[in-house]
Amino acid sequence: MSQITLSKNNIVGRAKQLEALEKYMNSDCSEFIALYGRRRVGKTFLVKEALRNQLTIHFTGRESAPLTQQLLNFHYALVDAGGNFPIPTNWTEAFRYLSKFLEKKKEMVKIVFIDELPWLDTAKSGFLGALEYFWNN
Repeated sequence: MSQITLSKNNIVGRAKQLEALEKYMNSDCSEFIALYGRRRVGKTFLVKEALRNQLTIHFTGRESAPLTQQLLNFHYALVDAGGNFPIPTNWTEAFRYLSKFLEKKKEMVKIVFIDELPWLDTAKSGFLGALEYFWNN
């Protein structure tokens, strides 16, 4: 298995978090990492900076955006990463496209970064159920 090397140059005071992130990135099995904390403390910066140029796909939820806009933004992230799929109509379809996209990637390690997840999981979005199905399959 290839080793992931974190970019630590611009990160100060996060040795414990970087150590944990590096451990998970170099694990022999798939890992699901939930990074949480107060707003505006540098969670996104930590991931983007430490995993610079190694993210397979990065998608950010938008505050108060309707489901159709979230799905369109997901589509754009997939296209920007090199995918060629239609705009999904629901999260199950979106994660199906993501699964197909990841299967085609030659790299052993594939990193999917979903930022601002709480904004994606609205009352009737179906996001968490689709994410759970994607991860378990």
